[in-house]
Amino acid sequence: MALSNASRGAKSKSDWNYYVDRFIDWLAKNRKTCTHWHLLTRQIVRDYLVSVFDGRSATTRRLATQPIVQTAGYMWPRVWTAERHGAVGYGLQIEGDS
Repeated sequence: MALSNASRGAKSKSDWNYYVDRFIDWLAKNRKTCTHWHLLTRQIVRDYLVSVFDGRSATTRRLATQPIVQTAGYMWPRVWTAERHGAVGYGLQIEGDS
């Protein structure tokens, strides 16, 4: 709701969709077996960041992972278990972020 009321709402939604599409395309090309949320790991996300955003600013990498991180927060209690996936958690520390 806040996003839709913000003056930057349309741009934010467009950016969000762009990064979602980019990640899904990367998964389809590079991690064909990662077809469900319970198969997603931090290492896959790190590989994506290195492959697509290496050399980019920490802010760009953080924004690119926002759809993944926020959706993971929603999906965590539904599909992940600590026993199967270790301490994946909600957050994703991106190298260079402080």
